[in-house]
Amino acid sequence: MPHVILKTSDFSREIFLNNLPVVYRLENYLVKFNTVFFDAKYETALVETLIIHNGRPQNFYCRITRHDNGKVVVGLDPLPKIERSPGVQMAVAGLGFWVKNRLPEAEITQTNLRRYLQVLECPREEQSEKFRELLTYYRKTVQRVQYRAIGARQVLAESEFLQPCHWDYLFGNKNPVEIEIGPGKGRFLLAEAEKRPEVNFFAIEWTGRYVRDLLTRLGRKRSPNIRIAHADAAHLFREWIPENSVQAVHIYFPDPWWKRRQAKYRLLTTELIQNLEKRLQARGTFCFATDIQDYFTRVLEMMKNFPNFEKAFERHYSPEDAENPNRSNFETKMRLKGRWIFEAHWVNWLGESITS
Repeated sequence: MPHVILKTSDFSREIFLNNLPVVYRLENYLVKFNTVFFDAKYETALVETLIIHNGRPQNFYCRITRHDNGKVVVGLDPLPKIERSPGVQMAVAGLGFWVKNRLPEAEITQTNLRRYLQVLECPREEQSEKFRELLTYYRKTVQRVQYRAIGARQVLAESEFLQPCHWDYLFGNKNPVEIEIGPGKGRFLLAEAEKRPEVNFFAIEWTGRYVRDLLTRLGRKRSPNIRIAHADAAHLFREWIPENSVQAVHIYFPDPWWKRRQAKYRLLTTELIQNLEKRLQARGTFCFATDIQDYFTRVLEMMKNFPNFEKAFERHYSPEDAENPNRSNFETKMRLKGRWIFEAHWVNWLGESITS
């Protein structure tokens, strides 16, 4: 809900006398404050507000309330609910800005309308240009939210993890499945899904901000062969993913969590590799890359404890290597910093003869 919170000790009915209406004209928006209804008992004011956008009027009420702790909250009257358009948000910001100017000692302590207040604080000749920039930002934000909503349709609900995993049910086909743990913003995931539509890709991401970014990109791309789990990969490999059901597992640039107290956060553990070995199909592959050589060496040594895995590929990419895959934003950033990239693939033979 849009709001501006001010700290002041001087809030009374007198600040509204002979001072309204206030009008803001920005681009094709007109915001006008009309009648004020003041309730002295509850120290609350309802301000009748009119917005005209492209000739279309909209009426609603803004509310100003003083609390016992000396804070004055400017926001929307909760009933009825209205769309939080740029005009509505500008109205709340404008009213908060007006109250602040009427009370010289007032200080804005909290708001989610900082960008709108910055527009009003500009010289008048600059306000239109700043407001245009704000509208562009708003449209991009709305579009991002819409894309994220589309992408969210391909995220598994928590209830689905309470049932056995059936890939053909989740994807609606019997195509082979590959899993990426920690896709981040999804560059590799989305590129591979587009390149290989005959393969289903299941992404497991724990970090919420990366899930949001991934959903936005997924909504824009609309790749039907991707499903996303916002969950703990170790738990899914231990309890949920069926055995012998995955064609490949990709883990690129996981956090090494070097400190001893951080050991519980490490992704690549002996237990995960054991479960990964069970979930991979015969001759399924495990692909790993990192920019930390010590970490890479440690994983190579750990994999030697699993005789079913045969190392099929290993390469060290210099920062200038033109064949570096650049699978993620992180990988590109590390290359620009002059870091080497270390990559290896293993084939899971599941007890078959390695020479077969």
